[in-house]
Amino acid sequence: MKPHWGSLVVLGLASLLGQLIKPSLIVLVPALLLTFLLVGRGWQKQLISPVVTVLVAVALTVPVKGALLSLGHYQNHDRYRLPATSWIYMSYLKETGGQYNSRVVEKEETLPNVTTRQEYVTHALVNQLRELGPGGILAQWGRKLTNLTNERHVPIEYRAGVQVAPAHYLAHARILGQFQKFLLQFDWLLLLALALRKIILARLTEPRAVLLVVWAVGLVAFEVFLWEVEDRYGLALIPFLIGVASLPARPSRSLAWWPLVGAVGALLMLINTAVPNSICVATQQSALSIQYHERPVELAPKHRLSQAVTLNHAVTRARVWRPRVSRVRIWLVTPQGKWLALTGQGSLVEYRGRLAAGIYRIVVENKTAYSQPVWCTTWENGRLAPHPLVVDHQVRTDQSLRYQFNDE
Repeated sequence: MKPHWGSLVVLGLASLLGQLIKPSLIVLVPALLLTFLLVGRGWQKQLISPVVTVLVAVALTVPVKGALLSLGHYQNHDRYRLPATSWIYMSYLKETGGQYNSRVVEKEETLPNVTTRQEYVTHALVNQLRELGPGGILAQWGRKLTNLTNERHVPIEYRAGVQVAPAHYLAHARILGQFQKFLLQFDWLLLLALALRKIILARLTEPRAVLLVVWAVGLVAFEVFLWEVEDRYGLALIPFLIGVASLPARPSRSLAWWPLVGAVGALLMLINTAVPNSICVATQQSALSIQYHERPVELAPKHRLSQAVTLNHAVTRARVWRPRVSRVRIWLVTPQGKWLALTGQGSLVEYRGRLAAGIYRIVVENKTAYSQPVWCTTWENGRLAPHPLVVDHQVRTDQSLRYQFNDE
């Protein structure tokens, strides 16, 4: 509120670095401008310096980013590029609740360039909105808002679970998983209740309060009305909600919030207790995004590859990913030497049945006369799984199959 040149330098550097690291921080610009217009004239004079500092810092990211990319010898390849409308289109697909849809990306990857992809997505988006109609669009907004603020999948985002969960954890994993989901949902409810209570009671004239509310509402509106949503995106609201909840407010004798929060919390606990909770015992699902042309490994005719997997708990379902067109046979060899066939159509084969704890081996065989594709993730100079991939007796520590073992 009383800008000093040192504070402005820190603010400018923070804005510059933030915009370089996360370009979506650009939403700060309209939020600041709206805040400047909404506060009283007495505040506007004091806001000129910080607002101008942020605007200049954001503008400077254009030449700075160009210089950094040039120094890093970065080249932009249009064959990997998807139009921005791809994410808008995905956000209005009912079957995935407005979340990322790999089938849309796979379809766009078959098109030759950005222009044809743009034409395809624009036409598909218009048809999708017509198919939904006004009622369907409202319902889709509700689904997107639910997905945005439902954090139950956040603990396994980008990794799907632990590589090998320890036995002492797995013995209690089911109840711990239910408790974890309850805490995530209840904490969200509590934080939202505190923020809403403060918005009602606070005097929203001070610039910090106005900026927090405008920015939070803008973020939610952008995700709900326009963009593709994921569970983890809602985490960006936490700093805003904490900031709003910590604002000074007029004293209030009303305690009506707390019985409501307690009742909903108890309901969440009952729901989480009633819903079965699957346990991830071991997994490796790291893979390159479809958008960047993930390519499978070609397994030569009459050759095989294998990988060991340690299970510290019994499982009832084993899954291995493979390309849809692949004709490889996939087996699971038990510690006793029994071969179990994994079956299924499309990109996933599985075995359903109880498997005791122990060290198993996934075996992929190509008994055809032609090379067959296999999903093998490579991490140069790294290690994706506790056990390496073995290709014709050659050990490859930087490669791994994509698999998951669950107790359901």
